[in-house]
Amino acid sequence: MSGAASPLRLLVGGELGCRFESLPPAVERRLRDFFAGLVYDSRADARDELVVAGGAPPPDDGAGRVVLISEAPVQVWRAGPLVGFEVPGATGWCDPEQGRGGLRVRSSDPHLLEVVAGLIAAPLLMELAVGRGWLGLHAAGVAWEGRGVLLPAPSGSGKSTIFRNVAARGLDVLSDDLIWVHETRGGFRMWPFPRGAPAEAAPNPTAEDVSVEAIVCPTITESEHNRLLRITPQQTFDVIILQSGFLAGGLHAAARFRSLVRLAQTPAWRLEAGNDREEVPTLLKTVLSSSEVCLCHVSH
Repeated sequence: MSGAASPLRLLVGGELGCRFESLPPAVERRLRDFFAGLVYDSRADARDELVVAGGAPPPDDGAGRVVLISEAPVQVWRAGPLVGFEVPGATGWCDPEQGRGGLRVRSSDPHLLEVVAGLIAAPLLMELAVGRGWLGLHAAGVAWEGRGVLLPAPSGSGKSTIFRNVAARGLDVLSDDLIWVHETRGGFRMWPFPRGAPAEAAPNPTAEDVSVEAIVCPTITESEHNRLLRITPQQTFDVIILQSGFLAGGLHAAARFRSLVRLAQTPAWRLEAGNDREEVPTLLKTVLSSSEVCLCHVSH
């Protein structure tokens, strides 16, 4: 697609717009599949819009470049305000201060496009959002009666399993893997970050824009029972900072750090999820029933 009048666009909460333009058709199609929320929309009324265009990053001689991540197949670097993503055959870059970034893909190989979507496009958008006060978190999000639970955890910790069980029992769900969090005068709120086509493993979101009333950090155990343990703000911070993709530097990084510190003051628990997965939705309701709840619960 080249500079079409209706660029590919992702709207988050009606406040933040992420627009892709001038991308090769194969890249555009893969991004559309990867981000289920991407839609064609020619309106230019997003209150705050980020732009990702096809093309190479600004000239960079490598001076002052700091490598942040170097794990095959991706390398992430920072040079001043720029954050760059490189994989064999593709480059991504973003400038959080300007709200602009770019993608350059030199092949339409399906495997490469998969890597571009998962390891470049998603973190690129999260970095751009930093400059607008949005946090992209590797977390699930569920809600009950309009009150939200943020479930941050690394891959394999049970987020998707909890998401399915909660959805099957009538609680509202936002996302099983990626969440936007935004600090407002009334506290933190979270929005879903749709990714991929709906499937049995990841039901469609049934809620959006809910307040963050509790944080539950899940982990899978071999126990027959579930344990819900209250944790401190420091323990909460140790979890969420690892799931926030902290790449940008400068003033935005400092603001992001302070925002995470404030988010960590939210009442929080560690959920040790045993074999009784059907009880987990009830435990999450218990957490949300009162901000004063403080318990060590073992199911029987």
